[in-house]
Amino acid sequence: MGFIQGCNLCKTPKEVGEISTNGQKDNIKAKQLFETKVKNTKDITIINNNNISKVISTMNSKANNIELPEEILLTKPEKGFRTDLIKFNNDDTYQGYFNEKNQKDGFGIYVKKNGFIYKGLWKEDKIGEYGAFITPEGNYYKGNLVNGEANGEGELMVNNKMKYVGNFSKNLPNQKGTIYNFVDNSIYEGDIVDGRKEGQGILKFNDGTVYEGSFVNNKYEGFGKLSFKNGCKYEGNFSDNMMNGKGKYIYTDGKEYNGDFHMGFKHGFGRLSWNDNKYFEGYWINNKQHGEGTFYIDGKTLKGIFRYGKMIMKID
Repeated sequence: MGFIQGCNLCKTPKEVGEISTNGQKDNIKAKQLFETKVKNTKDITIINNNNISKVISTMNSKANNIELPEEILLTKPEKGFRTDLIKFNNDDTYQGYFNEKNQKDGFGIYVKKNGFIYKGLWKEDKIGEYGAFITPEGNYYKGNLVNGEANGEGELMVNNKMKYVGNFSKNLPNQKGTIYNFVDNSIYEGDIVDGRKEGQGILKFNDGTVYEGSFVNNKYEGFGKLSFKNGCKYEGNFSDNMMNGKGKYIYTDGKEYNGDFHMGFKHGFGRLSWNDNKYFEGYWINNKQHGEGTFYIDGKTLKGIFRYGKMIMKID
């Protein structure tokens, strides 16, 4: 995991966070996990009072805290019946509706022997159009489904560290959404491509740092605006999370730099202004004047050659 680089001008911390939903595909894909069929009553067993409490406890702690819309909970087949908690020969359990063909149909909660849970709609023994998958670790996806995969609007929670709310396509966050990072308390709102921050978005951190602009593969890339927690602001080009290319940097004391940046430093040609009557224009390297440059002070000029911030030769 990389980190968004800080500002070499303001000495802000480099590790202000990066998050990604990449790699979560296997956590929410479940179309093949619930294929148990009921051919006749010999295939299922009503759980008796001696072991029902253990299974219900698992359901309550893992599944029932994931709230679903009321219309989903009330969905049932046109003809059929609702079961109490039942147990299959493979030790999986189910509570919900069956249709007249003994197929899971309507709303139901299915718990795999390994603790994996699906809570939602069924259609003729197959996962329906809306539901929630909950892993034994407590990760979950809740939302719209197509062929057992996350598609459409949904919500994803990973390790209690990251929550995504937005659009999904083929099990991955896509198009538009919001990412909540509970580790660094950041919030991203914007474009998503296959679980990555990609396109235009706004990333806000708890300390007040805000970036608004272009992202590529979770990183600041292209044109953007960055406001730091200490009040400094940058507007310009970024590359690999760093101020890179042409840009404008405004300091908290009112100074303003317009010019070239490289890897977060003033580097190349640029102009640093203190006010209308005082500014320096020339070449920079790693935030220091380096090469030919000119001071303009109250209409007077001082031209010279600089080396790492110090004038080594005056030019008449």
